[in-house]
Amino acid sequence: MSAPAAHTPSLARLSFWAVAAVCALVGLLQADPPELAPPPRLVGSVPAPPPPTTPVDPTAKFRIDTDRLHFGRVEDDVKVRSEDENPHEFTAYNEVLLQAHRLSAADLEQHANRDVMFRDLVLDTRKDYQFKIVYLEGRLKRLRRLEPTKPLAEAGVKNLYEGWLFPQNGTEPICVLTTELPPGLEPSIEYTPSKHAAVAAYSFKLMRYEAADPKDPSRLIVRKAPLLMGRSFKVFPERAAPEGSAWWGGFLPGLLAVLAGITAVTFGLTWWFRRGDRSVRRTRDDRLDRNPYASPSEVPEFQSSRVPELEEERR
Repeated sequence: MSAPAAHTPSLARLSFWAVAAVCALVGLLQADPPELAPPPRLVGSVPAPPPPTTPVDPTAKFRIDTDRLHFGRVEDDVKVRSEDENPHEFTAYNEVLLQAHRLSAADLEQHANRDVMFRDLVLDTRKDYQFKIVYLEGRLKRLRRLEPTKPLAEAGVKNLYEGWLFPQNGTEPICVLTTELPPGLEPSIEYTPSKHAAVAAYSFKLMRYEAADPKDPSRLIVRKAPLLMGRSFKVFPERAAPEGSAWWGGFLPGLLAVLAGITAVTFGLTWWFRRGDRSVRRTRDDRLDRNPYASPSEVPEFQSSRVPELEEERR
């Protein structure tokens, strides 16, 4: 009787085990390595501090990098230069306006320097505030719309406004450029009365401009004004008239009219009575100067025989 034949595995079974082994190997390679336990720490030792992190400056987005070349080429105490006259200043002009346009008026006001006066932007101290945010309040007397420059229009700025703000108790204006207007404010050649307003804006330069001579409106003179660039104006509501002011406003003209009438009547009566007194005195003097022994034919009644010069001295 012959021995049984040896059992050999089939090809399909070998393929199955080969695929299973490959999958297991791939899973081991993709699995996360086990976390290593922290090294033992001696009792009483201080743990290592975490690596330092750079703090985020919340005011960084409000600052302008003035170390760039075009900011150093801005010409101060001259008129605003065009692109052909000074391309560096033209670039800085558009960049500061675009920077103000990208920030809200409230954010500009929150980060503005409120301790700045008009003279600080005119005297030599103006360099300390150039390209920084300042806050000024006053009376807005004029506002007009300008066409944005080509770089501003390409950046999405649709409007540009030029306003003239007179500081409190000041006679010299500040020129303010904004890209928006608050609700209810429309451009006007002359606000009558002027509007109580404020602005938070970047100080750009001290500029020169031409204005009519107050003594001769047909002649132009060169004047100076700080140039600011912001997002929008802030207009304050006008103060309500005090209670009773309407009554007083109507009563005062009437009172002045009555006083003027009384004064006129007083002068008229004084003149009338003095005129009558002169007539009576003249008649009395004529009667006293008459010769009681003269016949009526010699001296007419009420005819004075006094010398005119003496009569004037007596009066």
